[in-house]
Amino acid sequence: MSKKTDYKILAETILKEFDFDTVLDVGCGEGYLLHHFKKAGKKVHGVDIQQTIWCPKNEIVNNIEIRDTNKPFTHPADLVICLEVAEHSPTPLAIIKNVINNAKKYIIFSGAQ
Repeated sequence: MSKKTDYKILAETILKEFDFDTVLDVGCGEGYLLHHFKKAGKKVHGVDIQQTIWCPKNEIVNNIEIRDTNKPFTHPADLVICLEVAEHSPTPLAIIKNVINNAKKYIIFSGAQ
């Protein structure tokens, strides 16, 4: 299974299990999840510390902000996703605070050791 397929399956599962209109992906990387959410009609926004963004036909490039995810930012959303990001940060608690402060309804968070 490819990374693109994995993100599609994850997005489909999230869309089925959660009721949301807006989504913020903290550490969105190449933008795969945002791509699937936007195709489903959701309002999307992503932040990432580096510009490694894959955007099919550039349809989400304007929805992604390159910024330091360790510094406070405000972009409230019904659903905030942060997958495998905090463990790469020198200040993981700052990222966790950003996730909590921007979530209106739901948080999906994962981190490795």
